[in-house]
Amino acid sequence: MENEKEIALAQNEFSMASEHVAALAASQSALVPYVPKSKATFKMQTLIPRNMAFEIQKSLNFIVNKHGNIDNYVRNGLKYPTTAKMWNALSAEQVDGVALYLNQFGNEQGICLLYTSPSPRD
Repeated sequence: MENEKEIALAQNEFSMASEHVAALAASQSALVPYVPKSKATFKMQTLIPRNMAFEIQKSLNFIVNKHGNIDNYVRNGLKYPTTAKMWNALSAEQVDGVALYLNQFGNEQGICLLYTSPSPRD
């Protein structure tokens, strides 16, 4: 009987937590627009978690201070002949992600790039 009460209590807490998360996601208050450093012409209008926005911009600012223009840095790293050709292949958000990767690769470190939005395959 005691175990059943504990299980019911745990299920209730989980259900309340998941309802809170669902409400935050629905209101999008937990998400903010991503502001790319790249000047690529195509932007995906990406939303990112509010609590990650500052750290992402801080990392991108570090890369710009270390390597200069982020579009030139990625273009040279990927060996595109022109920035325009790179912009035809990558969105601004993707250029930023590749810049983060190239910087880590240059430091012989890794990076996780995660795709968290639902896809047509889900």
